[in-house]
Amino acid sequence: DPTSGKTILVYKGNNAGGISPSSKNFGCQTLTVNSNSLSLGSYAHIEFNLGSGSYMNENSLTYDSGIGKIVCIYPLRQSSSSNDANVKVAVFTVSGTSISFGSESVFESGNTAYIEPVFDSNENKVVIFYADVDDSYYPKAVVGTVSSTSISFGSIVTINSGQATSMAAAFDSSVNKTVCAFGGG
Repeated sequence: DPTSGKTILVYKGNNAGGISPSSKNFGCQTLTVNSNSLSLGSYAHIEFNLGSGSYMNENSLTYDSGIGKIVCIYPLRQSSSSNDANVKVAVFTVSGTSISFGSESVFESGNTAYIEPVFDSNENKVVIFYADVDDSYYPKAVVGTVSSTSISFGSIVTINSGQATSMAAAFDSSVNKTVCAFGGG
């Protein structure tokens, strides 16, 4: 986070934030680098007491330089055997060594993979690329607009009607275009 000069750690763990090892929690902390030392800020919970069968495939962050906020994307399933997945998004605000965030938003109700968020500094938008597992792993994209501590989304677009087995994305500021590359199977 160049605005605060902090690095943001986002993780899930059995004892995240000092909570009992019998529960699973997902949260974040700031990391401050001072010369030859590191210090952690206070832990902020994003999701509490995830069930024993719950899991997140991955989480991804991007920095919205237009508003100076971090956008965190995390697919969450409450059970490894059910189809109750949602891709959630939270906007982080860093103040000192603490992190706060607005209410979560959901842009995809279903299983996803290979999430690649990119900030388009020309349009001041977050573009999220991903493979839609429930739709034959088709590569898709959605545009998000950050306002204060929330994010809203446009329509989801299918990029190609072929299976994506990996994805990478970047913003090219010299031509003001967002590029997404994906491998197919």
